[in-house]
Amino acid sequence: MSTRTVWIVVPVFEREDSLEKFVSCLKYQTHQNYKLVVVDHGKRSLQIALNDPRVEIIRGSHKMWWTAAINRGIRHVLKDRSVKAETPVLIQNDDVVFGQDYISTLLEDWEGRKDSIVGSLCLDNDTHKIIRANIILEESKGNLKYFYRGKDLSSITSNGPLGSDVLTGRGTLIPASVFWEVGLYNERLLPHYRADNELIYRAKKKGYRIMVSTRAIVYSRLDSHYKLKNNLASKYKYLFDRKSLYNIKDLFFYSYLCFDLAYGTYFFKENLKRNIRRLTAESASYKKSTKGLQK
Repeated sequence: MSTRTVWIVVPVFEREDSLEKFVSCLKYQTHQNYKLVVVDHGKRSLQIALNDPRVEIIRGSHKMWWTAAINRGIRHVLKDRSVKAETPVLIQNDDVVFGQDYISTLLEDWEGRKDSIVGSLCLDNDTHKIIRANIILEESKGNLKYFYRGKDLSSITSNGPLGSDVLTGRGTLIPASVFWEVGLYNERLLPHYRADNELIYRAKKKGYRIMVSTRAIVYSRLDSHYKLKNNLASKYKYLFDRKSLYNIKDLFFYSYLCFDLAYGTYFFKENLKRNIRRLTAESASYKKSTKGLQK
């Protein structure tokens, strides 16, 4: 069993309840050699007493989105003199829970390789269906395919990690060497969504091995996104608001950060069409549901 120190970076925006559950999961880990850096970037400071020398809360700005907050924590970790190229840094959201062997299993699948990045398998907290497993770029379609999404855990028959092109911010173990060689998350152009995918794809292009553990499992809920209503203002926000998963600005920058001009243009156009089709479908669904209520 590995004895190495795992640094964990978690951004928190005014969610004491989520953080308490997260810290509770850490207390019962079979691997206890960890240091947790909580980046508190809410409008009000966290009112929570953790009383654990392994946990440090650092203050960010309420104007930070996810990317700037996570970078704030990573910079804090990298300043520590004990951190080496092979030091594992676990990027995590505060809205997850996990079993007592989570960290030890993640370390086992990572195998201490500073040329590898390993993500976690994410299951829905209520249904236990798969939310995120491996994500593969289908080049001909300009599409990121989420394998096993919505399926039962038993549908994954592989005993070992799954190869992936990108990973999310829910449970990704990254050796410190990645941040020194590849850089941090792009907080200027991707302040909230898609920054997690973009960094991992950047590392993949540098030769890092990207994979998802099928045994290291976190439980969460499906990503929330802008709640669409059947009016022009709502539709505009669906495509342009920072809080929307489908906003065009993030898609644009993501496309050209990941790919060259020709393929980036193709990827952007194909996904823009998908987003507009999704908008049309959700708008029709909303209209139908409200019409039924009016009756």
